[in-house]
Amino acid sequence: MAELTVIAQEALASFKSLLTFATDKESVLDARLNGQGCDGRAWFYDCGRQKDPEVVLRRNAEALGVHHIVQGHQPGDVKFPNKVTREPGQFFQKYNGLLFLIDSGMSEGAGNYSSGGALLITETGTFTNPSMPYQLAHVICAKGDGAPLWDGFRRQESGFHLCRLD
Repeated sequence: MAELTVIAQEALASFKSLLTFATDKESVLDARLNGQGCDGRAWFYDCGRQKDPEVVLRRNAEALGVHHIVQGHQPGDVKFPNKVTREPGQFFQKYNGLLFLIDSGMSEGAGNYSSGGALLITETGTFTNPSMPYQLAHVICAKGDGAPLWDGFRRQESGFHLCRLD
């Protein structure tokens, strides 16, 4: 019985440690945007240690071995350098497809900003060279409509789409 108590206590300590990590203001699991994040800024400013979010995003993408970082659960506005703002409820991309913000705030609890939708990233060949692939990102809205959000063949600093409620 003493062994079971020790095992249970160790499991509880591990769970508490994991819970603390997951809810910490610097945790990627609870990555906050704008004034809610560490140091009152979005997580991609690295708690105030970086002035250029693209540097942090590229470093994280390279460390993860990915081309894109996709974030949900944050439907509100997000302010970027150069006076670029993601408005509440928009599907949004920044830094030529490096960052996608996909929470469109479709529930009443999240603001009911849009009808909701999904992000679809596909890979295709170019018209002039089918062996040289590039990626496209599309928003597919819940009502069946949608729009291109990003085209990897063209350099696009930012883009957005709102899935309308009406």
